[in-house]
Amino acid sequence: MKLKLFSLIFISTFLIACDSATIDGNGTNTGSDNTDNNTDGNDSENDNDAAVATGLDGVTTSMTSNGTVNSVGLIKLEPIGVSADSTRGLFGEFSETLTEQEVRDSYMPPADICIVTLAADENATEATDEFLILDQTATLVSAGESLVLTDDNGTYATLQQTTGLSGPVYQPETELSQSAGANLSINIPGDQFAAFPGIAVPPVPAFQVVSPANGENVSVDTFFQWVPNDVPGSVIELYTSGFSTASNEAIFISCALVDDGLFGFPEDIQAQMSPGYDDDWTSLLRIAYNVAADGDAMVFVANSVRPE
Repeated sequence: MKLKLFSLIFISTFLIACDSATIDGNGTNTGSDNTDNNTDGNDSENDNDAAVATGLDGVTTSMTSNGTVNSVGLIKLEPIGVSADSTRGLFGEFSETLTEQEVRDSYMPPADICIVTLAADENATEATDEFLILDQTATLVSAGESLVLTDDNGTYATLQQTTGLSGPVYQPETELSQSAGANLSINIPGDQFAAFPGIAVPPVPAFQVVSPANGENVSVDTFFQWVPNDVPGSVIELYTSGFSTASNEAIFISCALVDDGLFGFPEDIQAQMSPGYDDDWTSLLRIAYNVAADGDAMVFVANSVRPE
């Protein structure tokens, strides 16, 4: 089947999260020279109505951060026109304390990371996107009745709290069919999870893929090239599935890539794909993260675009 450049990030079957915490012997970390920027030139004095300083560099932390994390929020906006179920928010409390850097690197890896799952693996039929990983590793909590997205024109959308299988889940009341205006932000009123009164939703540059060409099959030696985005917090998510003649099994590959414009499958991944690999489907997505921290709570707000 030919290359399909569409968003599959929230598909609930066979997708492997780009969360470094899930990496095991099947994962690989390629030698990217990209490093995480832990400085923030956008920090400013906080007042009672704005407990967190935010920016658009993907590495923002507030002046009141403890440097450790006991609870995390994740809010993702899918490309406009995708089902409303694709835009979601979850908030969870961990049973153990993590450092900010550990949590940050799980969503914004400082190097290219790929994970392989075979159909024979016990977890092959389990949904393992970022939301379900958060669900499985934390206790879901409430962050308020609703999360309101606003732009220069007023209210853009409301993510209403609903009851999921494991706890509170936030989803849009209606499908996000219209593009947002300038200065989009989200307000988290707080409840069991801390309040964050206005986190900027990062803009995402247009995603222009150079190779492979639209309609070209992905194989072991496919070289991916795109126009890069050098803003920290920008990640390319790559998913591909096909058949491995090496193992005679279906194979699912998930990669979180540094947005530097270049990627080829590393040797250990190629070995599991085998020379005869031919994709059933492949998708690419550019995601930009903005991060806010206050006390021991940390929030990731993500925006995404598909290739043009």
